[in-house]
Amino acid sequence: MIVNDIVYGKHDIEEKVLIELIESNAFQRLRDIAQQGVPKEYILPTQAAFSRYDHSMGTMLLLKRLGAGLEEQVAGLLHDVSHTAFSHLIDYVFGGGNKENYQDLIHHEFFGKGTELSKILSENGFNPERISNLESYGLLEQEQPELCADRVDYTMRYWVTMKESGFAKNTLEALAVRDGKIVLRSKDAAHEFAFRHTVWQPEWKGWGGTQFDMRIRWYLFGEALRIAIDKGTITQQDFMNTDSYVLERVKRMKDQKIEKIFGILKKPIKFKIAEDEPRLVLYSKFRYVDPLFMEDGKLKRLTEVDKGFKNNIEDHRKLNKLGIRLDGIEGIDIPINNNDS
Repeated sequence: MIVNDIVYGKHDIEEKVLIELIESNAFQRLRDIAQQGVPKEYILPTQAAFSRYDHSMGTMLLLKRLGAGLEEQVAGLLHDVSHTAFSHLIDYVFGGGNKENYQDLIHHEFFGKGTELSKILSENGFNPERISNLESYGLLEQEQPELCADRVDYTMRYWVTMKESGFAKNTLEALAVRDGKIVLRSKDAAHEFAFRHTVWQPEWKGWGGTQFDMRIRWYLFGEALRIAIDKGTITQQDFMNTDSYVLERVKRMKDQKIEKIFGILKKPIKFKIAEDEPRLVLYSKFRYVDPLFMEDGKLKRLTEVDKGFKNNIEDHRKLNKLGIRLDGIEGIDIPINNNDS
């Protein structure tokens, strides 16, 4: 199977288990799950758009590049298979808000006895329960602020999608594995990656941190979904399908408030920040990395040698805790339902 990835280039996938998993219905569904939550038609052309399928394939290819065993490559390929329609946006619809862990809570269900993935894995000599336990794989998953294949791929993929391919090329050349962890070969590479992963969030209005435009889109789109749920048009189970499936059902409602929300999402959003007491506060999960890097044969932590970056992280943490404090969003009264977090 030949795959051509925008980050890693062309690869020939030869392993039978990987081919069967990629061709499975459970994995192919990820083609229609937006990584950033809000479907492409409702974000700005200047915002990055790629799918959970793209990211999952990339995570597997990165693990392969880093020398991970086949079992960890399999786990990497499937690490996002439990995402519902609209990815982490759904946490703000179902509850849980800035924990963004709904996917983690249901991940094991995709590997239970009788499931498509369980059958493929078992027939190829893999333990489905072990594959579903992502904490078993140190290159694939690490708690913040460590680097891991998951974080490294979606950060590089974001910038390549934003036509900044040089950053990904430089990062790939600088990646190494030491003591079972992903590290970078220089302080400069560590600083560049950490800056791109963390500091760009408010500036470039990405999906994490203290972003404004995209986070407001999450709120508005989530409110449209809540209206559809409250009126019985869609159910929680429907989100186990795809973005297009759920969105089509919502659009068929012809609900005036939903149509107004979708109209706002079709263009740049005009909003007013509250000077005093906000009418609505939006929170997000705080995402950051503090990479290990090699210098003079030793591993060092970026914040230990770069006080400016350490202070920057703390500034962003405080901004994230404060939230986006809104007095208004042009075109609609807020709060709509005020159940966002």
